[in-house]
Amino acid sequence: TEHNIQSGIRGENYGSANNSTIFTAQECAEAVGVKPPLDVPSKTWKRAWNIQMKALPILHSLDPYKPPDSKLSLSCLWWKALSANDENSPCYDDSLAYDLLPRGFRVLVGRKLRRFYPRLHHANVEIRTAYLDQSVTRIIERVRAVRPETRCRLISFGGGYDVRSIKFLIRGLIDQAVELDLPQVVEAKTRILESRRFQKRRPNLTSDKFPEFYSVNLNAVDSVSSILVQLLSNSTNDKISWHTI
Repeated sequence: TEHNIQSGIRGENYGSANNSTIFTAQECAEAVGVKPPLDVPSKTWKRAWNIQMKALPILHSLDPYKPPDSKLSLSCLWWKALSANDENSPCYDDSLAYDLLPRGFRVLVGRKLRRFYPRLHHANVEIRTAYLDQSVTRIIERVRAVRPETRCRLISFGGGYDVRSIKFLIRGLIDQAVELDLPQVVEAKTRILESRRFQKRRPNLTSDKFPEFYSVNLNAVDSVSSILVQLLSNSTNDKISWHTI
């Protein structure tokens, strides 16, 4: 896999030494070029988690869109906004993720305050974001090194309020982006992207840089398969070479 990090299986018997083959957060962070999470007791992580969960309703109390926090997707958006505002992070996106947040309270994760947050849950999300960004980018580079004219399509499953699709479209890395997610998430994300609030923050971001959304329960295998078959069959009807990630 990318970055020479291989999947491993936990050791059967830890004993007095940790013989796990799973890489530590420190090693993963170093591999993708981000600062590692803090090495602190589990109670510190739990305290930070509880504070985040209690804060979310307050943070969106004045938000007219009030997007649902499906499977922590909303929490991840706030965590990602911290690295989105960090010019020293490989996940920096010129505050794109930050611009999805509601007015007022979003200043709490803005450029002036983000450095005061201890590196806990948002650091783990930053590692994952950096890994996925870099891995997908390298796949695209390898594909186009062989056939420069190849068009690339990125399909994301359950991406929540992630902005990778938009980010990659803006950068010209992909030619098409597709996102499959729960109906309530797709509806909420679409409302935010099409809102006057977001358009005012991103006046030069046109709708052709938005992904194509498909509302579907990802546990409904037949429905998901039908969407994928339709997407792939459409691209085989033309004479253009496509690579789907």
